[in-house]
Amino acid sequence: MKLGSLKIVINFLAKHKLKFIEALWWRIIWEIIPMQIPLLAGMIVDGLTGKPSRLFGQELPFNTVSQILNFAVVALMAIALLYGISSYCYTMSAARLSIEFVAELKKELALKITALSLARQNQLGAGELLDRTLRDPEHLRSFIEKVFIRSCSNLVRIGYPIIMLVSISPVLAAIALSVIPLQWLISWRLQKRLNQVTRAALRSHSQLTSCVKEGIDGAETLQNFGAELYQVKKIARRVDLVESLEEQTDRLTALLRGTTWLMTTMGIALIWWQGSLQVIDAQISLGTLVVFIGLAEFAYRPFRYFPKIVKFYERGLASLERIKNLLDLPSTIEATKTAPPLQLETGAIEFNHVCFEYAQREILHDINLKIEPRQLTALIGGSGSGKSSLLRLINRLYDPSAGTILIDGQPLAQIELSSLRSQIAVVSQRPILFSGSLFENLTIAAPDATPAQVEAACVAAGAIEFIQELPLGLKTAIGSEGVQLSGGQVQRLALARALLKNPRILLLDEPTSALDGQCRTAIISTLLQLKGKMTIILAEHHVETFRCAEQIVLLDRGQIVAVGNYQQLLVQSADYQRLYPQDEFNNGKSPKIEQA
Repeated sequence: MKLGSLKIVINFLAKHKLKFIEALWWRIIWEIIPMQIPLLAGMIVDGLTGKPSRLFGQELPFNTVSQILNFAVVALMAIALLYGISSYCYTMSAARLSIEFVAELKKELALKITALSLARQNQLGAGELLDRTLRDPEHLRSFIEKVFIRSCSNLVRIGYPIIMLVSISPVLAAIALSVIPLQWLISWRLQKRLNQVTRAALRSHSQLTSCVKEGIDGAETLQNFGAELYQVKKIARRVDLVESLEEQTDRLTALLRGTTWLMTTMGIALIWWQGSLQVIDAQISLGTLVVFIGLAEFAYRPFRYFPKIVKFYERGLASLERIKNLLDLPSTIEATKTAPPLQLETGAIEFNHVCFEYAQREILHDINLKIEPRQLTALIGGSGSGKSSLLRLINRLYDPSAGTILIDGQPLAQIELSSLRSQIAVVSQRPILFSGSLFENLTIAAPDATPAQVEAACVAAGAIEFIQELPLGLKTAIGSEGVQLSGGQVQRLALARALLKNPRILLLDEPTSALDGQCRTAIISTLLQLKGKMTIILAEHHVETFRCAEQIVLLDRGQIVAVGNYQQLLVQSADYQRLYPQDEFNNGKSPKIEQA
C-alpha cells in the first residue's frame, strides 16, 4: 500500500523531473556549504596554537596568524553569501514544486468526486469527501520537499561528513557511528506505533468533519426538537477522541526525539573523550579534533531531525493512502468511453423487467413500462413507492440491479453517459442553487444562452416576476452573501434552468411540492405548453398537477399497480381511490398523501 500510494508523488515528479532536479541541486548545495565551517574553525585553532594550518588535508602557505584569520574571514563571508543564495533558490524551487503538486491533486480529486455516482457519494458521505479533497492534500503541501528532496539530499548530507570523518580518523569515526544502530532500532519500533496512531487520527478527523457537517445541515431539525445539546455532546465525543489521538502522536514523537538526541549526544561525548586522549598523546591536533566534532554534528543532524520528519511522513503517507483509495474507487455507474452516443429521435422510453436495490433493500421490483414519446407521463404513489428512484434510473444516476432501460430502442448501459445526460433535463425534489448570480445559476447547463433565452425560460417557469423585483434582476447574487430565496422561488428557478437546456426528455421530481396554488397553476400551464414538444415524466402527488397527463403510472411498494389516464384510474383502480379519495378532490381539498 505504501509503494502504491507513493506512486502518486513519483508519477508527479517524473512529469516535472527538471523542476525536481533543480530543487534537489540547490538543496545539496545548501547542505554542503555550511559543512566547510568546521574545516575553517580547525584551521584557525591550529594556527592559534602554533600548529601548521591545514584545509582538506593540505597544509596552507600561511606564516602568521593574521594571514590565517584574514583567509578565514574571507572564506566565511563567501560561505555566507553562497549559503544565502542557495537557501533562497532552494526554498523557491521547492515551494513551486509543492504548490503545483497540491494544486494538481486537488483538481484531480475535485474531478473524481463530481464524477462519482450518487451511490458512492452517499456511501462515503459529504464530510469524508470534503476531508479527502481539501484537508488531506494540505498535509502534502511540503511532502515532496521534506520527504523526497530531503531523503535524496541526505545521501550527501550524511555521506559527505562520514567520508571526511573516516579520512581524518577511522577509530574516532567508528566511535561516532557506534550509536547509530541502537538509535535506528529504537526509532523503528516507535515509528511502527506512530504509523498506527496517525492513521487512526486521520480517520477520527474525518468522522469529526462529518459530524460537524451533519449538525450544520440539520440545524433546523435540531432546533425544532430542542436537541442542540445532543449534537454538541456527539461532537464533543469526537473532539475528545481526536485530541486523545493527537496527544498520543505527540507523545510518540517526543519519545522519538528524546531518544535520538540522547544517542547522538552520547556519540559526541564519546568523541570528545577519545579525541581528547588522542590530542594529549599528540596523535591528532586540537584543530583536527574541532574539525571532527563539527563534522560529527553535521553527520548526526539528519538523525536528530528524523523525529520531525517521521511524524510529517506518516501523516502525509496516511493522507496519500486515503487519496489513492478515493482516486481508485470505481463508480457504480459504468461509463464506457468507447460507447456510442445516444441517437435520440422521438424520446420513447421502455422499462423491461427492471429491478433496483439500494443499501441491500429492494426499491423497485419487475418494472415493465412503456413511456410514449412527446407525451406527459405522471408517476404517482405514496411515500417510498419508488417514483424518484424510477426517475433517477432514466438519467443513470443509478443503474438497475436487473433488467434493461431503453431510450428509442437503445439500452442506457451501452450508450455514452455524457450524451445521455446532455439530452435530459431534471428538476429534482430539492433543487440546489450555487454561489454566484442568478444568471450564472440558470446557464450552468447552457453556458452559451443569451439573456433573451434566459428571460424566456424564466417566463415559462413562472419565475420572471420575483426576479424583476430583485435589485439587480438576473445579476443578483445568491447564497450566503446574496439574497435568500424561498423554496418556491428556488423550485421555479430550477424549472427555468431545465427548460433553458432545451431538452428532449424532461424529468420532474415533485416540482410543485413547495409552491402555492397560483405558482402551481403557472407550472401546469407550462407543462401543457410543453406537451408534444418533448417527453415529460412527472413524479407528483398533487391531483391538479398530474391529472392532465396522458398516462398516469401508479406505484405502490416499488411495483406498478395501475396504468391509465386520470379518468380511467379514477373509475377503475381501487388503489388509486384509496390513495386519492374522490370525494376529497371533488370538494376542492388536497389529497391526504405523504410526499414521496
